[in-house]
Amino acid sequence: MHGSTSTTRGAWRTFAVLLLAFFSLISSLPDIALSWHPFSDFGMQFDAVGRIVGVDRGSSADQAGVKPGERVDLAATPLESRQYVVTGFSSAPAGLHADFVVSDGTRQRQVRLVATPHSRSLADNLTNDVLMIATAGLVAISAALVLLRPSKMTWAFFLYGATAGSGSVLVAAVVPLWAYVLEALTLTTALTLSWIPFAVFALRFPNDAATGWRRVAQNVVLTSLVVFVPLAMWENVGVLAARPAPDAVTLVLGFLQLGGLLFVAATFALTYAHAASPDRARLRWVMVGMLVGYTGVLGFQISAYIPGASAASIWPIAVVNLLQALQIAVPITVAYAIVRHRVFDVRFVLGRAVVYGLLTTLVVALVAAIDFVAGKVLASTRLAAIGEAGAAIVIGLSLNPLHKRLERFIDTVLFRSRRRAEQRLRRVAAGLPHARSADAVTHAIVAEPVEAFALTSAAVFRRDPSGRFVRGEAVGWGPDHLRSIDADASVTLQLRAGSRSIAVDDASWPDGALPDGMYRPAVALPVEIRSVLEAIVLYGPHASGEDIDPEEIEVLASLLAAAATAYDHVAAETAMQHLARLETELRILRTQS
Repeated sequence: MHGSTSTTRGAWRTFAVLLLAFFSLISSLPDIALSWHPFSDFGMQFDAVGRIVGVDRGSSADQAGVKPGERVDLAATPLESRQYVVTGFSSAPAGLHADFVVSDGTRQRQVRLVATPHSRSLADNLTNDVLMIATAGLVAISAALVLLRPSKMTWAFFLYGATAGSGSVLVAAVVPLWAYVLEALTLTTALTLSWIPFAVFALRFPNDAATGWRRVAQNVVLTSLVVFVPLAMWENVGVLAARPAPDAVTLVLGFLQLGGLLFVAATFALTYAHAASPDRARLRWVMVGMLVGYTGVLGFQISAYIPGASAASIWPIAVVNLLQALQIAVPITVAYAIVRHRVFDVRFVLGRAVVYGLLTTLVVALVAAIDFVAGKVLASTRLAAIGEAGAAIVIGLSLNPLHKRLERFIDTVLFRSRRRAEQRLRRVAAGLPHARSADAVTHAIVAEPVEAFALTSAAVFRRDPSGRFVRGEAVGWGPDHLRSIDADASVTLQLRAGSRSIAVDDASWPDGALPDGMYRPAVALPVEIRSVLEAIVLYGPHASGEDIDPEEIEVLASLLAAAATAYDHVAAETAMQHLARLETELRILRTQS
């Protein structure tokens, strides 16, 4: 019953993650089409309350005499035109005419503008592709982490990743008003408050625990949602209702978002500063990601509060794209620290299924985005069907090679040293059957893994005639530590029951019997000869503090299987030599008689 409940919970969790990831991707990835289909706009950029913060030279707005600093009179502007104010970039279908009532504070006038294609450079297109890849990567990595290791911490990180997208100017230009209202109520509001789940993640990182001041800060951050969600919705939807939020609300939310990001950075810095030396190696890459990622995020946010210097209005598109794309450094370094340094225990056994699931989600989102763009934007060119079919064929042919390249990249870049260690131990395993003494076999299964995997400890307990397992060669064990294991001990019974490996903490041990600290064994593995438990081997974690992951356990199990064959072979050779001596002695006795 418990297993069924767990399976159901896991299925719902996977469904929720993939659904939210799909919504996040479909809200942003259509902009991949910007490289060949630039968006059209009226040539104005707005802030959250309809103030004009930028006017493109030569655009329809420029020709109509619209100036930065003026404001759209929302109450006097038709509802169908307000949507293009909310988008910030006034993106609209090409050729669309819209009426706006503009005021400079002393007088107001009505202008009729026409949406024209926004010119784009090669740098704009290339950096746009980088931004799209970064956005997809942010969602995919954060989704992978919550599926691999569901916890409050990884859920918070996923919510940050899924709500950190900037939306799509192409979608904003063509969706009906009700759809844009829905997006403004969800995606845009979530973007404004995306620092909140990120703050929760930072407070619980790396052990998924918030204690002391962190717990108080977490409660304050979560409680603030009651106040700031309505304010964020007011800011994002008030323009459509011609009742924009006061400047004070926009200012508070902006400074809150900026302050939240600075709080997250400070929290990570405190975590790193107070971490033990072994843990700092795990967190160092996260700090690098914070430094790189926040260079873009903070630069983009701070510019919004410098008069006439808003990144969204006057900075080159390529620069804005790169600033936003730098966010990908945060999830990459967090994932690297988790996977490579095992900041917490990732269920690697689920990795392949999750990778395929996320890859499938990305493909579905990309096909849906292409279908949307083809149907809404390219239909007039009569190339929609051809473009969609071609994209589907390319994606279909690329999926398998992409997976192979991704797997090769992960193996050669992230796990290069581990692959070398595994290859070394496999060569040792292949040579063990040729060992000529049991001591040589014992030395190989202790010294080789310790050196190859940089483990802190290892010890072999071999069965004696009484059935007890007596400690032989060991590394990282002292003379006062456990000398033997009873035949009825917990670890012995579990390994005899067929367990290929067990976590040392899953068995009971006498107090002080095992090495402590970094030398404490992490896993116990059996050496079986014809289904009889011949020896028990205990291995400690990596010297860097990393746990031994399942793939490494498989390599160690293969080494011990070869050791079992070697022990058996040595025993057989010893028995044959003994038998030969006895036969020789018998012949001598017969001759003498």
